[in-house]
Amino acid sequence: MDNWRLWHKFLEAIKSEIGGANLKTYFIKTLLKSVSGDVVTLNTPSAFIKENLDKKYKALIEATFAKILGKKVRFLRRDGIVYMPVPEGLTPKLE
Repeated sequence: MDNWRLWHKFLEAIKSEIGGANLKTYFIKTLLKSVSGDVVTLNTPSAFIKENLDKKYKALIEATFAKILGKKVRFLRRDGIVYMPVPEGLTPKLE
């Protein structure tokens, strides 16, 4: 599964748990950079988002990716947006 589809699946999985406002605030501009071994790396658009993901959502991020991937994972945050092309016909349903 490519990063875009994996990220979309992750967003769908957490949407009902955290609510639309929190999803938009903390996750809509955050992107999945990579999954390598047991490390999930996310790119965040700001230090504020990075800090809040770590404080408020680290356990949820790790548990959700573990469920999707079928293995225990840990996550890293990075500042800076990475632009990822959206596959044709695939847009996240966030509301």
